[in-house]
Amino acid sequence: MEFTLDDRQRELIEAFVSAWEMTSQVPAHTPFDFDASDRFANPNWPPAIRTPSREEVRALVHLGLLEVDHRAAPVWRVFPSADARAMFDQAASSEAEALADPERRLELILEATVRAFNADPSEPLHFTPMDQIDIVAHPHWPLQPDSVHEHDLRQLEDLELISTSPRGDDLAFWPTSTARAALPDVASFIDRLADEAPNESEQSRLRRWVVRIHAGDFAVGTAAGTASGALIHALMGH
Repeated sequence: MEFTLDDRQRELIEAFVSAWEMTSQVPAHTPFDFDASDRFANPNWPPAIRTPSREEVRALVHLGLLEVDHRAAPVWRVFPSADARAMFDQAASSEAEALADPERRLELILEATVRAFNADPSEPLHFTPMDQIDIVAHPHWPLQPDSVHEHDLRQLEDLELISTSPRGDDLAFWPTSTARAALPDVASFIDRLADEAPNESEQSRLRRWVVRIHAGDFAVGTAAGTASGALIHALMGH
């Protein structure tokens, strides 16, 4: 980054990132709100750190260290940007690095979608495109909320691993029964696909994936990958 933080800005952004990942009072990834009276609210905020003023928050937004969730208007809602998390949270930085790998991105998003849905099947996941970033909302979403783009969902939908439905400006999505059945035992699922394949060439291609999964060899290109990644590549015809 091309800027220098003063001591107060560094203290604040470290507090924002720490509270964002904390689960003591409210779930992790709970955003930070300023109401109409400029009252700042987030139960995870470190008590030893003086809460920020609107002007201090505006400066951090200008530096690209906080994102604004415009859906919450008239409440002013902010949360740490990917740049801020990369600076002060090693786990978030590692997650961002994995998501930046095109060989792993879809598998991580698929696993997160199934995990969130299984934790609360009554609630679909919601995807909201915004000006600078896109947001996924669900109480049990395990990744950062700005980790998914619309084309990720379209690719998974094309593979029949998720379903989507427009909900106003949002897009509701959830894992298909295929995804939920496949992830607990990917090798057995691909083996069944091979049994149903229309020709010997397709059977052989799918069974090679089964052999690789049983051998613990999920590598595709330069990425280590997981069994869910093997599922995605098998469905893509690789």
